Amino acid sequence: MPEYRRIKARIDWNNFNEDEVILPICVRSPNVQGRNFTAMLDCVRHRVGKVHLVLCDYLDRHNLCGDADLALMQSRQWQNQYLPEVFKRFNEVEISDWLAVMKHPEFKKNFNEIHRLYKENEAVRNIVDINIGLYLRPKIQRLVNEIGWGFNADELEETSRNYLLEEYAGTPIYKNVSPSKTQVYWGIYIEDPQAFNRYSKTDLSFPETLPVTNNRLGPSIASIKKPLPSRKAA
Repeated sequence: MPEYRRIKARIDWNNFNEDEVILPICVRSPNVQGRNFTAMLDCVRHRVGKVHLVLCDYLDRHNLCGDADLALMQSRQWQNQYLPEVFKRFNEVEISDWLAVMKHPEFKKNFNEIHRLYKENEAVRNIVDINIGLYLRPKIQRLVNEIGWGFNADELEETSRNYLLEEYAGTPIYKNVSPSKTQVYWGIYIEDPQAFNRYSKTDLSFPETLPVTNNRLGPSIASIKKPLPSRKAA
């Protein structure tokens, strides 16, 4: 228990000056479990009084052999355990779930566009494939340790691709469900909010991401960096 209490989180606030942030919640992520989660909440509450949780619950069916009922049940269990921790730290809390994101009028257009770009645009395909690789490596290592090589790597890759393409269609919706333009996140993330917009007339921009570092889990990983500002000619 003493080691559990020593877990600390740090957020790179950069030039953040809003009074609200978005917290995407993937309920099986280690960062939203136990002291890992409350340490992040403690960092956030020192800067803002309002949070908007986006529960990526139905999205997680891709990681559960398509079992949407299981994904939603795990989300309910997480909410029962951890929402009290959120409410006791913040004056205002709003919550959206993934089904609400998918029902937004812009989602279908985003979904079709990101799939088109993945098929037709090499740069977009590279962005997605880089992230698939970053997600798959630790997952495969964990499976090998648990069950050996008794799994289908091609199916895992397809599952990760479906998950990420749906996530990349839904993340631009955040700006329609929350006034905040910023999300706090631990894990693998695309640092460049315009990564897909450069190749599309559809607005696929992401919120700015404030990455979390956890002294137990390590730092977040920026898969696609922001481009460096170009130097103006003298």
